Amino acid sequence: MNTLFKTLLFLLAGYSIVAGLAFAFQRKLQYFPTPDRVSPTALSIADTQEVIIETRDGIKILNWYARAQPGKPTIVFFQGNAGALWHRAERFLFYQQAGFGVFFMGYRGYGGSEGSPTERDIVADGTEIVTWLEQQGVSLAQLVFVGESLGSGVAVQVASKRQPALLILEAPFASAMEIGASAYPWLPVRLFMKDKFNSLEFIGDVRAPLSIIHGNRDRIVPIDSGRKLFEAANEPKEFIELKDAAHNDLPDWGSLQTGQKIIENLLVKSEGG
Repeated sequence: MNTLFKTLLFLLAGYSIVAGLAFAFQRKLQYFPTPDRVSPTALSIADTQEVIIETRDGIKILNWYARAQPGKPTIVFFQGNAGALWHRAERFLFYQQAGFGVFFMGYRGYGGSEGSPTERDIVADGTEIVTWLEQQGVSLAQLVFVGESLGSGVAVQVASKRQPALLILEAPFASAMEIGASAYPWLPVRLFMKDKFNSLEFIGDVRAPLSIIHGNRDRIVPIDSGRKLFEAANEPKEFIELKDAAHNDLPDWGSLQTGQKIIENLLVKSEGG
């Protein structure tokens, strides 16, 4: 009995240490920034400027911006949790070549931006960016929010505060906490997770038309989580399942072209066509 007690005590101590480290370094497990700065010019992306916006707390965020062609909307893109803006250069070029305005928002600690990422700060920064665009003469009625994976959680919260013309979510979750709890079932994720990105809490405040694009082979954010968010959303809404697509390969299965069609259909409707 004494040996069993010591073994249990040893295991409990080990678990407590692991759980404590996970709590202390949880944002290292949630955000995977590439801090290096690469300019659009270095990637041969023309007519694009790096926009540095200083936040309310003095942090400088580096963003990419290209103006829209006449009559076209501007896409505000919220990236996933890994890499940097320049890793998504092909997406930027795709939107730009379609004539859309493109604003790729930088996250704190990513791609030349200062600071460290937290849910509260990223969402607040996103709201400030919408204000900046309005100051440049781009109205909410001309904005399309596109959120990719973790960026879907940012896009939903920003859209709940500042209603765009359209919200497109790629591989979204109902709650990042649920995804974390599924990935680490042996840890008390629901108790200690700081950045929960609970999109279910905010989606009911979004009045913009919603389109969700999700791969049915997604093992990182299962499609059921996207459907759960969809079911809680207001009309008008649509759910587009890309068969055989996983999480990181949605563009390979036509997600960008699908998004373009959604946006262009919205333009036709807004013009009364």
